[in-house]
Amino acid sequence: MAEDRRALDDASASGQAPRLFASEAEYALHMTRGELDRVTGTAEEIRTGSLTWPDDRKDLT
Repeated sequence: MAEDRRALDDASASGQAPRLFASEAEYALHMTRGELDRVTGTAEEIRTGSLTWPDDRKDLT
């Protein structure tokens, strides 16, 4: 992601990418960062055992 951010910054600074396209790329980078943070956080909860899980599926109803 850092490489993508640098490429976007370089393209924006040089005028190679119209602002509309840069905006779309920025959105994609933010979404990817959010997804990565979510997955990383969930993995940490699993690793530490802090993610609770029902023992019986009937608890889900």
